[in-house]
Amino acid sequence: MKPLLITAVLLLINLTVFAQSLEQSFAKLMDEYKKSPNEYSQNYYSNDYRFLGYRGGKIVGKKEMNLALASLKVTELNYSDLKFYESGNLGIVNGIITIKYGVNTYKDAFTYTFQKQKDQWKNVAGHHTQVEYDQPNKNADNLAKFKTYFEESRLRFIENPVKFFNDECTADFQYVTSKGGVTGLKPLKEIFAPKKVLQREMTDLVFRPYGDEIMVVTGKMTHKYQNIDTKALIDYGTETITYTYAKDKTGWKLASAHHSKAN
Repeated sequence: MKPLLITAVLLLINLTVFAQSLEQSFAKLMDEYKKSPNEYSQNYYSNDYRFLGYRGGKIVGKKEMNLALASLKVTELNYSDLKFYESGNLGIVNGIITIKYGVNTYKDAFTYTFQKQKDQWKNVAGHHTQVEYDQPNKNADNLAKFKTYFEESRLRFIENPVKFFNDECTADFQYVTSKGGVTGLKPLKEIFAPKKVLQREMTDLVFRPYGDEIMVVTGKMTHKYQNIDTKALIDYGTETITYTYAKDKTGWKLASAHHSKAN
């Protein structure tokens, strides 16, 4: 009799958890985001997730969000004025959310759409609109200055890759290769020391600022090199890129780079 009773209690607990509404689950979901935006993106965004933000009005998917959130850490997260709408396995919540990444704070009106998939709420769509506009003219000026820096930095890399790695990357810089490998500064300097840059062209660039101290750049790069000693050519063709920059007391530094073969 006792095993049957225990089984019944466990079943009741599971049914209670599975039957939780979005309103009951929302606080836990936001706790998971605060703990790790990257893991939240991996675990709670649906495969067909779409996000529309106020910066540029561009719709992006799960892949782009994974890359954008990979290096971000939440130091504060608050929400208010929540309103929930639920029907069947769909749930919608809107309200005001304030998120602080490092020293940068964002206050947005938001609408999130969730769908219950295999008894777990999955975020299938998100829409943010900025509530507090922080000196838009200054932001535009900062973006223009960064674009100038980015082009000058590209030319400095062509002139001397090793000096670029020494001067313009963070100490913990990581590079994800188009073959899925991950490496740091020391191996990269050894790889590029005997190489001459023949081509390093950037196209289809999109610049996404996150406050004044984080910039994510996506686009395509066509690059070609030559071994200084053997004169052998190394042609990487065209790759898609995601570069994350962080600003410190000395200026912008490249914190991470991710390359993938372009289709």
